[in-house]
Amino acid sequence: MRYLVVCLALLVGCASGTNQEVGRIRAALTPARIAAIDVPMVLVEAPDIGVAATLLQVGRNGDVITWQTRDGVQLSVRAGVIVATRGFGHDVMSSDTSGVQRALASRAGTHRRVWSEPDGDFGLVFRYVDCVMGIVGRHRNDGLAGPPMVTRLREVCDGPDGTIRNWYDVGPDGFIWASSQWVTPQIGSLQVTVVKR
Repeated sequence: MRYLVVCLALLVGCASGTNQEVGRIRAALTPARIAAIDVPMVLVEAPDIGVAATLLQVGRNGDVITWQTRDGVQLSVRAGVIVATRGFGHDVMSSDTSGVQRALASRAGTHRRVWSEPDGDFGLVFRYVDCVMGIVGRHRNDGLAGPPMVTRLREVCDGPDGTIRNWYDVGPDGFIWASSQWVTPQIGSLQVTVVKR
């Protein structure tokens, strides 16, 4: 079974450039193939830079899960919220998401996001935004897995560099099945969809 998962990861792999190629990845993730997967997997799309890939879980440090593509690009999340990236070119080095997670748990609230990025000179620059979380409403789950209905939460953040808008599709148990989360100006937003929990 592990061989099948590796083959599927290689088949689906990484696409760049067009929506058609991203559609190819989604088309490859049929219900039968997803049912055969026996390890956690996510689909990550970066529409602003035109790439998408499936990532397998490669590590866990406490409540932070690290996902990785076959060529080593990594995404680390805490309870569905992105805390770090590696290999995208201009990464989030670390992030304090405690306020985001409190707002997601209560499905409303205000909080501050703080994160660090490379400054291009072997140092870090710290950025912040002030955010408001709220419920948009319930809708049909259009993801690859999960319950038939999810609740969409929207996070709107304002800071010195402008406004950031994120969304999270949350199941009845609070699990985030899909999201769109802004990362850095160079990457834009990452859309993360759970393929196998």
